[in-house]
Amino acid sequence: METRLRPLVLGEILDRTIQLYRSRFLLFAGIAAVPSAVMLACFAAAIPLLTSVRGAGPERAAIIGAGFLLILVIGLPAYVFVSSQGYAALTHAAHLRYFGEAATIRGSYKQAWQRRWHYLGLFAIEFAILGVVPAVVFFGGAIGAGIYAEATKMPQQEIGFLVLGVVFFLAAVFAVYVLWLLARFGLAYPACVVESSNAWAALKRGIRLSAGSRWRILAVFVLGAVLGWALSWLVTFPAMLFLVLIPGMKSPQHLQTFNPLFLVIDYTASFAVQALIRPIYGIALVIFYYDQRVRKEGFDIEWMMRRAGMEAAAAPQAAGAIEPNALPAGAAPLESKPEPQA
Repeated sequence: METRLRPLVLGEILDRTIQLYRSRFLLFAGIAAVPSAVMLACFAAAIPLLTSVRGAGPERAAIIGAGFLLILVIGLPAYVFVSSQGYAALTHAAHLRYFGEAATIRGSYKQAWQRRWHYLGLFAIEFAILGVVPAVVFFGGAIGAGIYAEATKMPQQEIGFLVLGVVFFLAAVFAVYVLWLLARFGLAYPACVVESSNAWAALKRGIRLSAGSRWRILAVFVLGAVLGWALSWLVTFPAMLFLVLIPGMKSPQHLQTFNPLFLVIDYTASFAVQALIRPIYGIALVIFYYDQRVRKEGFDIEWMMRRAGMEAAAAPQAAGAIEPNALPAGAAPLESKPEPQA
């Protein structure tokens, strides 16, 4: 066990992330599985509707549309709420495990529930900025391009090229936009959980702390996305190949069975991979949070004073920061060495 905090390079942060994840794999995967299970349940409810769309008459189509709307109205708020709790529980568990303290799935979610509205507010702000705003602008731009093309009497072929060009341009812009904001917002959840701050204060605090390390934080998100994509293909490709090789499966009479099975395998694998990858983000961002506090605020000195039983002097925090939760006097960050599974 390491006896002091110190600034870490990216490789050390990634190494500690993997070692912490491995040391309590079931804990972190169990916490991350709850939001994925909610999303998977919503998808499972939509499968019967998806299989009924083809050949549906007007009355049946209206019923199917109402079913999709009901799933959206119920499922989206449920997913947002459970995800906000999941990220908070994951951050809380990573915070405790980083300092060698015991953590459980139930205890982490219980801790998140006590401040559920703060975490929901933070998640809602990030969801609106990173998801809703780009989606509105994206679809607005595509529709606007189509309206402009119709108003100027452009040929049909040129309309298609115009809309396609606008879509690709906006997709590239929003990819950069989301990555840029992810690096800035990445430390907001650790700040909200560890410092018991409200949503807006945690967001500002995370932006301030991330300054100087945003490229490193962005590297973690990119590596996680690449790993998730690779794992998804690793899981889905053999299953899809098996379905394709079944004799007669792609015949017209079996096509209605093949398509739903394809969707089920694809989306189930995606949700499973999300549950496996999400802890990497949560653990790494907690380690980044403390690394930035060491670099910017001298938290290593404050932490050593706490371990020595001395009253720590106020760290040079940014204006508006809330005093973090005190750690046990004997707590120490775990070294890069996995612990045996309980």
